[in-house]
Amino acid sequence: MDGAEKQKQGNIKIFNVPFALGELKGNITVNTSTPHKPSQEQLINQALKLHSEGKIQDATTYYQYFINQGFKDDRVFFNYGEILQDHGKLEEADEWYRKAIDLKPEFTEAHYNLGIILSDLGKLQDAELSLRKAIEINPHYAEAYSNLGVILRDLGKLQDAELSTRKAIELKPDFANAHINLGIILTEMGKLQEGEFQQQKGIDMDFIQNIDSKYREDCLKNISLSKSQFRQDLFTLSQLNFKKNGYFLEFGSCDGFVGSNSYLLEKFFHWDGILAEPAICWHKKLQENRSVNIETKCVWKASGQEILFNELISQKQLSTIESFSNEKHIKEGKSYKVKTISLLDLLEKYQAPKIIDYLSIDVEGSEYEILKAFDFNKYKFRVITCEHNYTPMREKIYELLTNKGYQRKAVNISRVDDWYIFSE
Repeated sequence: MDGAEKQKQGNIKIFNVPFALGELKGNITVNTSTPHKPSQEQLINQALKLHSEGKIQDATTYYQYFINQGFKDDRVFFNYGEILQDHGKLEEADEWYRKAIDLKPEFTEAHYNLGIILSDLGKLQDAELSLRKAIEINPHYAEAYSNLGVILRDLGKLQDAELSTRKAIELKPDFANAHINLGIILTEMGKLQEGEFQQQKGIDMDFIQNIDSKYREDCLKNISLSKSQFRQDLFTLSQLNFKKNGYFLEFGSCDGFVGSNSYLLEKFFHWDGILAEPAICWHKKLQENRSVNIETKCVWKASGQEILFNELISQKQLSTIESFSNEKHIKEGKSYKVKTISLLDLLEKYQAPKIIDYLSIDVEGSEYEILKAFDFNKYKFRVITCEHNYTPMREKIYELLTNKGYQRKAVNISRVDDWYIFSE
């Protein structure tokens, strides 16, 4: 499955202290101008209260003051370590988790978080031991089994990774990321069919669990009809109140069926639109599968050019403009010249409406160059889904689109895509 990735769970917030991260600043003096110096428990209670209110800087001040007084408490050490971890200060966080464990050896979540840090630091064997300790203390800790599976996979212990991940699912059947991880492990073990099934099952669980609840029933009703890898089509419909007779543009269309973000829209919601696909290998199937406008020129930043296009033999869906192909793909593929058309000229050629309901972009690397050259004053898109594959172009596309009035949505389920809506 394209763009599949191992899914680690976030750190456990055992004291229920959700917060927004900011820059850690220098110490701020704790007000002790009371008749009596605050007690250890008063400091802890005030720190935990501030932390639970999302006042991270103030909570940090109290934690630091507590520590500087030479006081010891496993809750303070754990929470201070977690703040450091969330700010990327992994070695310092490691130290404070270990101090918490020294005070409370059976502190399950401290062992768990320490395991995550050690994994992020590349100390996989130590990470394995920490997570196994968390599981020893709490044999029903599904997140620990799941992340242990990720670490065992990284260590090349695929059979052990499979067993650990299946245990996570046994404990928590609706554990979406564990299903995704299991799919990746099974695929690497050569169990391709079951691997693909588990990955898609996890993706669908994650999508349904995170989509707006008022559209959940409609999404479930249509999920078997969806062809999108990450259910981009259902996200689009959820943003448009399951609109019928809309208008889309999808470029990077492949055969218009497998992995298509617009097939459901055309065939079951009666949308019109444009499909663009320059790879010759897809043209016949595209014509057979779809009934809307089909453009075989390559969407690019300018029209009327001839550029080299690299068509892969084994992974045809990764075909792209040759300058955006990696060396391995160039060696494996065949290159030929294609004519180009700009996004603006494409829309004008097919007399697209000025407000387009959905734009889907998946062109393996050239997304930013195409969007940067586009005149956003002439057309608006209600929904955009754009592949980024975690490349540096992601932030450039984000900056460009947000400056044009678009808002990024559902980052927790869009994976190798970013999904945007126009903020009218």
